[in-house]
Formats: sequence, structure tokens, C-alpha cells
Amino acid sequence: MTPFLKQVARHYLGKACTDISTLCFIFPNRRALRFFEHYLGEEIAASGAGPVVSPQMFTMNDFFYRAAGASVTGRIPLLIELYRCYKELNPAAEPLDDFIFWGDTILGDFDDVDKYLVRADHLFTNVSDLKAIQDDWSWLTDTQREAMRRFTRNFLNQGNIKDSFLSIWRILLPLYELFNKVLTEKGMWYEGKAYRHLCERLDSTPAADILADRFPWSSKYVFVGLNALNECEKTLLRRLNNAGLAEFCWDWKSGFIKDKNNKSSVFLSAFVQEFPQAFEPDPEGLPECEFNVLSVPGGILQAKQLPEILSQCTAAPGIETAVVLPDEQLLLPVLNSIPGHVRALNVTMGYPIGGSQMWALISDLAALQMHIRVKDGAALFYHRQLWAVASNSIVRSVLSEEETEVLEKCRKARRCYVSPEALRGKPVLDVLFRPIVVSNKPDAARIRQLCQWLQEVFTTVAPLLKGIPDMQLELDFAKLCYEMLAQMLGYDLELTPASFFRLLGQSLGAATVPFEGEPLAGMQIMGPLELRALDFENLIIFSFNEGVFPRRSVSSSFVPPELRKGFGLPTYEYQDAVWAYYFYRAIQRAKRVWMVYDSRTEGLKGGEPSRYLYQLQMHFGVKVNRYEASMPIGRAKQEDTIPKTEEQIERLRQSRLSPSAMNAYFICPARFFYSKVEGLKSDNEVSESLDAGGLGNVFHATMQELYPKGKTLDEAFLTAIQKEKALIRSIVEKHICLESHSSELSGRNLVLVDVICAYADAVIKADLNRVTAEGPVTIDGTELEKYVTINDFKFIGYIDRLDRLAPGRLRIVDYKTGKVDSSDLEDDASSDVVPKITFQLYLYKRMLESSYPADEISGAIYQPGALMSGGDVYENPLDDTLLSSLDRKLDKALDEIKDTSVPWTRTEDPKICSYCDFRTICGR
Repeated sequence: MTPFLKQVARHYLGKACTDISTLCFIFPNRRALRFFEHYLGEEIAASGAGPVVSPQMFTMNDFFYRAAGASVTGRIPLLIELYRCYKELNPAAEPLDDFIFWGDTILGDFDDVDKYLVRADHLFTNVSDLKAIQDDWSWLTDTQREAMRRFTRNFLNQGNIKDSFLSIWRILLPLYELFNKVLTEKGMWYEGKAYRHLCERLDSTPAADILADRFPWSSKYVFVGLNALNECEKTLLRRLNNAGLAEFCWDWKSGFIKDKNNKSSVFLSAFVQEFPQAFEPDPEGLPECEFNVLSVPGGILQAKQLPEILSQCTAAPGIETAVVLPDEQLLLPVLNSIPGHVRALNVTMGYPIGGSQMWALISDLAALQMHIRVKDGAALFYHRQLWAVASNSIVRSVLSEEETEVLEKCRKARRCYVSPEALRGKPVLDVLFRPIVVSNKPDAARIRQLCQWLQEVFTTVAPLLKGIPDMQLELDFAKLCYEMLAQMLGYDLELTPASFFRLLGQSLGAATVPFEGEPLAGMQIMGPLELRALDFENLIIFSFNEGVFPRRSVSSSFVPPELRKGFGLPTYEYQDAVWAYYFYRAIQRAKRVWMVYDSRTEGLKGGEPSRYLYQLQMHFGVKVNRYEASMPIGRAKQEDTIPKTEEQIERLRQSRLSPSAMNAYFICPARFFYSKVEGLKSDNEVSESLDAGGLGNVFHATMQELYPKGKTLDEAFLTAIQKEKALIRSIVEKHICLESHSSELSGRNLVLVDVICAYADAVIKADLNRVTAEGPVTIDGTELEKYVTINDFKFIGYIDRLDRLAPGRLRIVDYKTGKVDSSDLEDDASSDVVPKITFQLYLYKRMLESSYPADEISGAIYQPGALMSGGDVYENPLDDTLLSSLDRKLDKALDEIKDTSVPWTRTEDPKICSYCDFRTICGR
């Protein structure tokens, strides 16, 4: 297989009496230009002709800009000028903030109008004036007239949406004319304007004269590997062809492309007739190609198949092998899957900024600023966005130990809104957490301040990344971002902060950082658009899914599809034909083609391969080898037990066990090991509303405040407190704010106030019923901290409430806001099962016996939910039979804990594992 561009180089070097240095070659893209340079060098070296002056070479876009004497103008200045013109024509214009996002659509439409030489006065004619349009249809073709009839028929009966469309449509023509006038005065250009300007000059000046001024060393222009041409390009090619100044090298060979039923032939079938080939490529014919399709149930899993695919293609992948990535998100997985023996590699598509941590940091900082809350004149950061910034890998890499400690202190405070003052005093934190956006109103001064702040972020963070190997690519992104912000500072952008961040994202979204290396050595990794005019023996196309290859995308436009078709502007069918040519041209000289697609069906993804696979099989009758990648699922080897050591036992003796810790042991010794022996615990994340534990904490605190130590609960007190609804509510609200670390109630917490108030009322009613029947009760203590030593282990407990019923009679009260099963209360002495709630009361009694003189100690469980449903307080006398049973069970458990021959075992109940905090590390 001889690549097409190499054939072009060979033809022009071997052509008799031709000095190649007098030629100018024009290519569809820069990658094709570089490969042509490479092949030209190879042919010169092979011919032994010695040094040769290189011909001029351009991409089509660069050629037009140079021929027109124009220079590229950035997107942002064009949008600013477009808005100024719009505002001049429409005194009641919406602010720049609203205009800027549909201004992009207008720029795209103006670009198409110019590139396809459409008369703007015809296209943007007022569609409400149907008679004027009909009188002026004589210049339209039959197809255009039919499209116009369908379009104008929609406006016979106008409505609100159609009126809105007409109001925009009426201004497009004057806006187009004024915008182009202003750009001409200021020497600014968009691509279509440069194209049209050149074509209009060709009407009055010979092409040879125009190009002689711009390309004085070129006597002939060779157009190589082009496909779809707009009207400006076709006009230039016709003028040059008529003047005998142009030659054309069309990549038009295989039966795939020439098939009239294949959309890939839509453009070239006419061009080859109008602009004859300079030479016939591939005189020896095209090679036979082996087609393989691989179905993979996953996205990244596609990349993991690369080593095996390469081994089927060649032992030493080089420049003859290309990996095509229609989905750029697969770039890093593919790079990480390159086999070790592949030494030379060229990534032509660059690394997109959208996959970088610097981009993630910008997004997180934008969200941080947009969620600032101002309360009592002070700016506060919302916790979700603050911790997203703090968790960014770039931020974690540059923080000092002191700064990390400041953040950890803030995290432990678990506040929903964090004051910037809590993060002050450290350079990186000072810059990152600086409140800028305190209002979302359009403000040019605020936008300037945002630009300067982001620049300061980059100048602060970037130097700290220099010594970190994995972060060197992020420095390039930081530079890109800084330069874009510097450009935006040059304009008076009266935008809201939200619009500014969207504009920044759109401006940076297409940016990439090129990989360093020899561009024409080694295996090539590229996007589908870079395949134009290039040939490879081994072609591996990933994400070969319908909707990805070809890409399913239609640009926004104010020109309806009927009018676009009628006036010859590109439509969806145009894009479909372009993509078809990309594919069939790329495979025509390949020896092996691997098409890898994701077979998963989820969301909008149908798991279907590209239409081109079915076309190859059904239309062209090509044999395709089908393969499926399977990923067998196996279970990792799991130890059923965790060994126990004397050191662990000694660690337990030095600590204090609690009733909940022992209940964890009874449920699952492995959970006890992770929590008490290893000291692991789940993170206390910030919660905007109370979870089950937080609700219990608030209820306990509320009852502690309502029933203070020493208070006598009699009928008069309970009747009075029951009527203090406002007091109870204020106490509940106060403790919810304390528990959630918030200064006010919001969201679900507003509902939980009523729930906890109802719980408190249920407890008060239960106590009122009791004291009415049995007499007053004195609160002997609340949240009592008690200790006891059992079998060489120290225990600690916190008693919710201790009632003194009479001299020598105590009652342990425990509040339970969660679910309580009967198995948690009733003990079966013949079973080894321990009722966890009764066990808690039992331990509290043993603690009181060692420190509190009493003749009788009983227990009581208050379940507010059950009380509200008509239930009673659960009373437990904690008699000798129960104590004897639980003594035995506790001693057995403590003996097991002390015995190193008894390992830490895992529970056999999978339901327990489902809500365990340690399920991700346990291995169960």
C-alpha cells in the first residue's frame, strides 16, 4: 500500500521539467500537510536528487486568509462587536448577558451565509411579507422554491412563538449589514467574511493577479485530498482552473466511495468531472482489507483490548498503524493501555482541557462563587462547593501541612455554611476561598474582578506544581487559562457571573495541550477529523457506535432547515455525507480495520454499532469477522476470620468499652474489631438535614432541657410544660441548629421540628399518665456518665435519664427514636442471642450498683413513635433471672475476646453487612 499523499509527492517530484518549489500545495488540514512533508522528504532522499527548495504548503483555511489579506479575529471580540451592532439597531435590546449565548448562533449563520455566497437580502427577507417573497422566487431553483413554500406556509396563521421568531428574523438583515460594515472599518474578520471577500475580488480582478501578490513564489496551485467544498472554495477553484493555475489530486479510487448509492460520493462525483485529476492514483489497485468488529461491554474496557488488537496487527506498531478516537474521553485509558514494547507514539489530537484537573478546579471554583450566600452583610461559602475545591487533586498537591490542618478543623466543625475568616491566614487558602460573587447581577467591574482573581489563583498554584511529576501537564493548562483570562480582561464584559463562567467554559472548552514528541514517528493516535487524506495499513477505530461515529450533532441556527436546504446551506444530510467520506476514504487502502464498539444499553445509548458496519455487510457484501470481549466475574479469595493478637487485647483493656460496642461484638465480631480495636469510624459528613442519629441527639437534648436534674415531675409541672408549645418548639429549633451547625432552619429540618415536638409531647403525656397514677418522680440525673470494670475490661455508659421513684428506688430511662424490635427487649436464657436494648439497661444497672446506693433499680424504654400510636412505656424490672442470664452471656463474650485462639469472625447474616460502615474494607 502506497499512501495517497506519498503518491502525490512522487508524482510531482517525478514530473518532467517541473520545479516543485514553484508549486503551492493546499490540504484539508494541518496533519495532512505534515505527512506530505514527511513523504516528500522520503521521496527526495530516495531519488538522490540532493537538496530541494520546499514548496509552499497551506491548509485551505490558511490559504483563504492569506489570499484575502485577512487575519484571524477571536470569538470574544466578534461577539462584543456583534452585540454593539445589535444594540444600535434595537434600543430595547436585552443585556449582553442574555445576548451572548444566542450571539454565537448568529455568528454561525453569518459565516454560512458568506461561505456559501448566499444573498443575505434574499435569505433574510421578512417572511411575514409573503407576496414580496413569491414575486422574487424567479431566481430560485425548483428545489429551493418547494422548500420556501413549505417554510412560508407555517406563517399563514401566526402565534406567539412565530411572532417571536419573526421579531428576531426581521433584524437579521440590518444586523448582518451593519456588523460587516463595522468589521471592515476595524479590520476584523470572521472566516466566512474572509472567504466572501476573496470571492468578491475575483469578480473584478483576475485570480492570477490576486494570488501573485500573496504567493509570489508560486506559479501553480495543487489542491490535495479535498472533499466537501463550500461555494467560496468552488468559486476560487473554478477561477484558478479556468486560468490554468490549478491542479487537483482527488482521493477518489475505491468502489466504496464511487458507489452512487453511498453518501460518500455526494461531493466528489461532481468535482472529479468539473476539476479533472492531475494523475490517476493507485495504478496497481487497492489492497484487500480484513474487517474485524469487536463488541465490548464497557467504555474504558474498549481501551483495555488494545494490546490484543495490536498483537493481531503487527509485532512492532509504527507509523503504519493508527488508533482513532471519536470519543476523546478514551484518550487517557488508551494511553494507559499501550503495550510496553511500543516505544514510539504520536498523539495528534492533544490532551483536551476538559479532562484535566485544572478544568475541574475552574469548575469547582465557579460553583463555589455562584453558591456564596450573604447573611447579615457577611459572605458565606456553601459546604458542598467548598469541599469540592478542597478535594481537587491540584489543591491537595499544593497545600502545606498547616493549610491541611486548617481545612480539617473546618471539616470537623461540620458547618453547612463556612465563613471565609475560618480559612484565613494561609496563602493558598486565602486566594482560593476569597468571596467575589456577592450578587448575580450584570456588572463589568465584578467580571474584571473575577478575571483577576482567577489569574491570581493560577499564579499562586502553578509554581507549586513545578516539582510534582504527575502535574506537569496541568501547568500547560494553567497557562492556557491565564492567557484566556488576560484576553477577556481586555473587554468591557457586562455579564452576570454565571454568564461569565459559561463564556469562559465555552472559550476554553475546545482547547488542547499537544503532546511533545516526533509527530511523524511511531503509532498514531488521532481523532476522526485528522484522518483526512491519510492512509494506514492498520486502522483501529474505538467507540464505533451509532451516534458517536458518525457523530450525531446539528448546529444551532436561526435559519430553519427548509430555508437552509432551499438556499444551499449545509444541513444534516451534508454532515452525513462528509462523515461517510471520512470513513470510506480511511479504509480504502487499509490492510486491517478493527471496529470496536460499546455494546452496553443504558440511557440514550443503544449499544448499536455504527451504520457503516451494516453498510459494509449488506450493501457492499464485505465479510466481517465478529468478536466479542467477555469479562468473567470471579470472587476474590476471602479469609473467613481475622487473626487476634495479645497486642489487640491489651489495647482493648486500655480503652473503655460501651454497651453499643459490645452489641457490635454480639452482632459481628469483625465490626467490633474494626471499630474498637482498629479505631476506625465513618466520616462525619456535613448534612443539610438531620439523619437518624442527629434526630435522636436533638430529641435527647430537648428532653434534657425540659427535664433538668433535680426537677420533680408532678401533675402540675407536666400539665404546664405540655401547654408550652412555643417553648418546646424554640428548644427543638435551637438544638437542630446546633446539631446541623447552621444558623437557621431550612428544607427537611423544618418538617423534623414538628416530628421532634410531637415526640416530646408523647413523652410528656406518658409521664403525666404515670405520675397521675403512681405519684411524682424526681429527675436524679440526665446524660449521666458512669463506669464499671468487668472481667478486666473497663466500661463506660451514658444514661439518658435517671428517675428516683422513691427512696431507694431508681429507674433507668432510655429514649429510643429508632425502630425497636421485640428481639431487642426480650431475653431468652436458653439462647446465646443477646437483646441489645435490654443488655444496655443491664450494663447501666451494673454501673449504678458500683456507684449509686439503691435497693431497687429497674429500667424503662421510651419509644416516642410507639407512644404516639397508643403504645406504652416498656418497663423492665431487671430482676435476678435476667441479670444472671446476661452475666453469663457477657462473661462468655469477654472470655472470647481475651482468647487469642478465637479469631475475629464475620457475621453470617448478609442483611447486617448491607448497612455496616466497614463493608467496603471487610471483604464480605
